[in-house]
Amino acid sequence: MILKQKKINKIILFGGSIILLDVAKRLREEKFIIEVYSSNRLLNEIINSNGSLKTNLISEKIKYYSTNNINKSKQINKSITANSLGIGFGETWSFDKKIINQFNGYLLDYMGIPLPRYRGGAHFTWMIIQNEKNNGACLQLINEDMIQGVYDSGEILVEIKFKNHSNWNINDYFKKQTIIAKKLILKFLKIINKKDIKGKKINEDNSFYLPRLNTKINGWINWYSWNTKEILRFIKAFGDPYDGASSMINNKRVFIKNAILVKKTTFHPFQNGLICKINNKTYDVITIDGIINLEIIFEKKSTKLIKVGDRIYTPLKKLEAAFKSKPNYDSFGITKN
Repeated sequence: MILKQKKINKIILFGGSIILLDVAKRLREEKFIIEVYSSNRLLNEIINSNGSLKTNLISEKIKYYSTNNINKSKQINKSITANSLGIGFGETWSFDKKIINQFNGYLLDYMGIPLPRYRGGAHFTWMIIQNEKNNGACLQLINEDMIQGVYDSGEILVEIKFKNHSNWNINDYFKKQTIIAKKLILKFLKIINKKDIKGKKINEDNSFYLPRLNTKINGWINWYSWNTKEILRFIKAFGDPYDGASSMINNKRVFIKNAILVKKTTFHPFQNGLICKINNKTYDVITIDGIINLEIIFEKKSTKLIKVGDRIYTPLKKLEAAFKSKPNYDSFGITKN
């Protein structure tokens, strides 16, 4: 498909996240009219130190609308003009034919993945767990075949490839993608203002899908068989802005957000998870092939003190539930978690 040259003066952003917010602010600086359509779940998610997306949009005086089904929204029909561009950021709907036609082709998705790899959800978490080196982002056309959070088939209009850093945590991925998103969208707007853009079909030979995750269900650490590197990557993959990877101490659930390698050495598997040293506010824990230092936060306030010799562990039933859990998709292809 060829997207014809067009003078755009209004941009409608769909979805949520810190990336959407920063893009909205940057595009407003370029004098575009900005509106945001989101859902209650995304509007109420905490995205930065200022609070939720909703709180940030109100503070920035950016006009927004909340709907749990964009295809039934009466307001969207009034918002779309002849000079509008729509861009999705993890929106919780699949668009129907009517809305796609209203945008006349100018309805795009920002995909912060090396499409078609890492389709699905929890993109940054999966990349950290897999120790993925290659990343990318693109703007692609939205079509009727797309199922949000499952399948993206629209042609790619502009894209960027880049490398992940081995030390990045989840927040670092969000920061990088925010920079990339602003750069990519401004590049697209500059091009489409002057000439047509021809879309590029996706090479499905490279496609693979990984499902959405729920931190509190899937984020349990396997101390029994994972080595030090695997545990460290897992903890990093569920860190801020999420609750953190989970385990148990003295029958109490704890979250771990920060972990570093202290020493490489060999231990018997029976020693896994034993707390061998207590520092000021952190704890040294034994793994199969080393000692790691953890910041441990109790899920609920506890009067029990952690002592050397205590064991951090994960009940087998929690690991089983984490592996068995499946994304709970509603009719729009998104998880209800």
